[in-house]
Amino acid sequence: MILSSEMIQLRNIEKCYKTKAGFTYVLRQINLDIAEADFVTVNSKFTRARVAELGCPEQKLSLLPVGLELEAFPFKERIWQL
Repeated sequence: MILSSEMIQLRNIEKCYKTKAGFTYVLRQINLDIAEADFVTVNSKFTRARVAELGCPEQKLSLLPVGLELEAFPFKERIWQL
């Protein structure tokens, strides 16, 4: 989905660090348009609450936890052979 109006526009963003050889650029001439999202995924309840505090509507937030079900991977003691 392409929206016609951007909420935030960043133009010609640069970030560099001074080194012995001069400057090392980690970002150079970056242009970015940030439009309103249909949904936002977050990886924890804390992040969900924080993003909501920053103004994101609750109905656009979707919790996508990082991890795995431990029951799916039962413990097996390793037998080491040298």
